[in-house]
Amino acid sequence: MAHLFLGQLIKWQRLEPNRKNGTIFFMNTIDILIGNQRYELKGNEPTEHLEEVAQMVRRRVDSLRKKSPTLSLQKASILAAFDLASDLIKSKKKSSEHRAAVLSKAQKLLEKVEWDLQLSR
Repeated sequence: MAHLFLGQLIKWQRLEPNRKNGTIFFMNTIDILIGNQRYELKGNEPTEHLEEVAQMVRRRVDSLRKKSPTLSLQKASILAAFDLASDLIKSKKKSSEHRAAVLSKAQKLLEKVEWDLQLSR
């Protein structure tokens, strides 16, 4: 088992068997250190994705604790979760608005093309 130290991220990839509906499948697993606490992150996503998630959480927690050194790891973790959830909600809203704008523009273009086709007949 190889250990890679990336800042405060300790990573090794394990494929762990998991049973679902009688089928065995394997999950990627990485171990991370946040505030001297070890966490195990498992998922079906590639390890690169799990590492990116772990780094994002670690950076957010570290940033909060740097701003408020007396903040406990538990409180910093909860605040980081709120921050990340807020970012996700904003991104979803922005994506939804962008999608609606693209669909509206596509509809207008379709109507224009149909109109031009009718005129050319």
